[in-house]
Amino acid sequence: MIPDGLVPALVRHRRAGDALALIAGLVTPLAFAPFDLVLVAPLALAALFLSWLEVSAARAFWRGWLFGAGMFGAGVSWIANSFLIVH
Repeated sequence: MIPDGLVPALVRHRRAGDALALIAGLVTPLAFAPFDLVLVAPLALAALFLSWLEVSAARAFWRGWLFGAGMFGAGVSWIANSFLIVH
């Protein structure tokens, strides 16, 4: 078990933990080109792992799905630009 002081009560809250996982996924593409904010990737993963503490397997799966959806949604935004730019 994790001591109570290490897991903030806010993360244990259902919607706050879900929001943390989604936001972590949304900012993860900033670690890749053209932004190259390399430290964002490990911090986003740490936030995801923090949101998994002391939750059920179903809730952890949901938060992982939210993280992946946020990362995919923000990460593929460049595809529209690649079709719109004509050489």
